Amino acid sequence: MREVLLEYLDKVASLISRVELLYFLYAVLLYFAMTALYALRLQVILLRLGIRISFFDSFVANQLSVAINNLTPSFRIVGEGARAAYVYLRVGERLVGVLAAIVFDKIVEALPLIILAVIVLPESLNTGSGAAYVITAIGVSLVGIVVAILYWDRIINWLIEKARQRGYQIKVSGLERRALETLMHDKLLVAIGMGISFAAWLVLALRLYFVALSVGWETEFHYFVLLTVAYTVISLFTITPGGVGVIEASLTGLFIALGAPSDKALVASLIERLISYGMGTVAGILLGLATGGWEIWRRIKSQRGRGPARGSLIV
Repeated sequence: MREVLLEYLDKVASLISRVELLYFLYAVLLYFAMTALYALRLQVILLRLGIRISFFDSFVANQLSVAINNLTPSFRIVGEGARAAYVYLRVGERLVGVLAAIVFDKIVEALPLIILAVIVLPESLNTGSGAAYVITAIGVSLVGIVVAILYWDRIINWLIEKARQRGYQIKVSGLERRALETLMHDKLLVAIGMGISFAAWLVLALRLYFVALSVGWETEFHYFVLLTVAYTVISLFTITPGGVGVIEASLTGLFIALGAPSDKALVASLIERLISYGMGTVAGILLGLATGGWEIWRRIKSQRGRGPARGSLIV
């Protein structure tokens, strides 16, 4: 048993040393291209509410959210709160308007994921391979997306309540209560948001494809679209900070389910996590520090309790 394990680890080490650098670099570039698409989507949504933010600040907000999510076992709640807080602190606009934009952003992100899954489902079933996995992935994805959308209102209430506990007075106007409804009824905005989201999911699938190529394993591209669906859902419901341990094991299993040799599946999952967890976290923290986000947050906190003019948020 020990000899078998040592032989397997030798194969893994050999694979790591022979990773194709060009494909790895493509995967890294695609990771930041996906963040750029998220930044563009949020910028467009905020603009619809009359909230102007630069593309760079939107990019930093999204990358900082990734870093916070990677460091907290919070089912992405803390990360999304950090994204909303960063946007609010940078633009000084209505907090609930920002929150409404974040909620709408997540809704238009989820819907294209279902479409992508449905597109590749028939062909995957016709191949006769992995049918049970495909059906399970689609089912879990649909349930996960529905649950995420249903509970976003609770997330908003939780964020507002936390702000109140910290001494801020939050007043929600009728106009802001209708902010999300306004966004949902804007057909052009929905189309633009879903179009950007669709592109982002395809970029993720392409990134996973290049990760697989970097370890010398290749298969049909549509399988990586299905992998994107399952990977995303697993990431949403992990209980460890950033899904450490859970995602690596799950992603390795998913690669194997798609036909990858076990050693290449393991190395591919480690490379993907090096990019999405390691580089993503470092980039988010460095960008947050470089743009003064933490200093702004400290200044806002220091004003708490100094009276309504300074210690309240009119939203």
